[in-house]
Amino acid sequence: MRIYAAFVYLFLYIPIGVIALFSFNAGRHASQLQGFSVQWYGKALKNPFVMDALQTSLTVALVSATCASVFGTMAAVALQGMKGPVRVGFDLLIYVAVMIPGIVIGIATLIGLVTLFDQLSPALAAIWPGGAPPQLSMGYGSLIAAHTLFTMALVIIIIRARLAGMDRAMRAGDLLRTRVDVRRSEQNRALLASMDRRADLALRLQHTVEGLSVVAISYYAVSLAGYLLAPLAEVAELGKATLTAIITLPVVALVWALVRRIRNRLD
Repeated sequence: MRIYAAFVYLFLYIPIGVIALFSFNAGRHASQLQGFSVQWYGKALKNPFVMDALQTSLTVALVSATCASVFGTMAAVALQGMKGPVRVGFDLLIYVAVMIPGIVIGIATLIGLVTLFDQLSPALAAIWPGGAPPQLSMGYGSLIAAHTLFTMALVIIIIRARLAGMDRAMRAGDLLRTRVDVRRSEQNRALLASMDRRADLALRLQHTVEGLSVVAISYYAVSLAGYLLAPLAEVAELGKATLTAIITLPVVALVWALVRRIRNRLD
């Protein structure tokens, strides 16, 4: 199992390491390392488009992290006191947001917002009292909202884990010691039962999103294989679309078999 885990981590992080290494390349071609230099970082810092993108990323990260921390903490405290189907429904949404790959959530959020804005803009124009009505479009607001909703799930899980481990006696100092001990035992039993239910729910959700994970990994693997086999395709006089069509099915089958094998070993 450790070999499979090492293979997965290498598959995910080697391309990132290669990109980081070639960012210090002294040459002008990314396919050949011609020494180490930081000249490209200097040019990037002087590029207004790069600096604008960096400023946008930092702004979105700071605002979304702050909003997610505040709203996630409030949601975790509220959910801690909830029971029944309502809490189960929120738990389902939270764990789905964590388990589904980020690229899938990003694409789904983009499609959902574009569709929503297309529906709301005509309705807003119809009821606007006078002048040009505002046009709903993608921007800082939608970008920050999407990142906040995604990261809120992580904040809620972390805060709820902390709240579940807190001793209720510290928040109710007027209780007697014997009552605290009895209550603590009941809480431990309830916590264990809740952990069992959540583990079972997480397992069912994992099986549900396995197909989405295969799609996301296959998309990444097909792109990577396309870049690696591009020289051979040129020699064989194959177009990019033909090469992609040839390697898609084998790559999807390989990824599906690997994911299924890993899941069977875990089971």
